[in-house]
Amino acid sequence: MSKSEIIISDWNGTLIEDRDEALIFGFIGRGLVKDSLPFHPLRFLRLIKAKRQLEALPDGFELLADGYNIETLKQMHQICSRVLQGVEIDSITRRVNLYASDASKRLEERMLRPIQEMHRQGKQTGILSIGYRYGIGRILSVGGYGEVFDFIEANDLRTKGSKISSLSFRIDKARWLTELLSYLSVSPGKTIYIGDANPDEPCFEMVRYPVVSFLATEDFKQHCARKFGVQCVPESEADLRKYLHGI
Repeated sequence: MSKSEIIISDWNGTLIEDRDEALIFGFIGRGLVKDSLPFHPLRFLRLIKAKRQLEALPDGFELLADGYNIETLKQMHQICSRVLQGVEIDSITRRVNLYASDASKRLEERMLRPIQEMHRQGKQTGILSIGYRYGIGRILSVGGYGEVFDFIEANDLRTKGSKISSLSFRIDKARWLTELLSYLSVSPGKTIYIGDANPDEPCFEMVRYPVVSFLATEDFKQHCARKFGVQCVPESEADLRKYLHGI
């Protein structure tokens, strides 16, 4: 009898090589700048101003030693929300669809294939990420893994009619995971959580079965091996598959 009921995975640095959302947001931004002329000159000026403001911020989505630079992320969110407000949602989805073709080549299939096997055997699976929900789903779909996850919990664009009204902003993953497991009526003691960096550590502490991504730094792997046990740091796809089947 299986001891776990669900696999929940981080996205950036775990299921895809990208460590943050800078690439997808940059691609969307360049597309918006191109589309704004000649018919939306004011939007063009707002985008150029936002680009300069974002470039002036420290760290961006980069991870600090103790996790996210929360103040920087808040400022980024405010800048992006102002720029996106009133933009047609279709223009964003078109850009994401174009981006997904290249991004899907950076999927971490050593993690995805074992998760896919567990899903086919009936294990519930999901993603928990501070990234962009539609982008995650589209990249997985283009890469051939669109049916692997039962849900994607991530930030998203809110719309009013056909236009964007705001950008959701959640970064406290431990609290988010607590609420998610409560909603799903799943015990942390029956949960597998996969992550790659310091912001995932509170989630590791919550669940019974933490797993460290292949893409994590060696320092983080060693830290987790000492704290949670070497079994949570698989060295190969075969190791991960064996561990998941055993729990």
